[in-house]
Amino acid sequence: MPAFYSGSQEYGKQKLVTVRAHLREVKLAFGKSIGTREVMVKQHQKQMNLPERSFLRSSMRDMAPLKAFIEGAVAGILDATL
Repeated sequence: MPAFYSGSQEYGKQKLVTVRAHLREVKLAFGKSIGTREVMVKQHQKQMNLPERSFLRSSMRDMAPLKAFIEGAVAGILDATL
């Protein structure tokens, strides 16, 4: 995932985005198979609603006891060597 998406994923985002024109593969029409056809989709606007999905904050919170343990161990080693 590119870095510029991480904030949107972490905190959520609601905004209007522009979808570029593109080709879409269509295999069904009215619930029936029509083989595979490519259809041109024009540029259009779409409402983007990303819910908040914390992956960084929750991971850091879960790792807090481990961080404290490592810091204590390193401090103990440094105190013993000085």
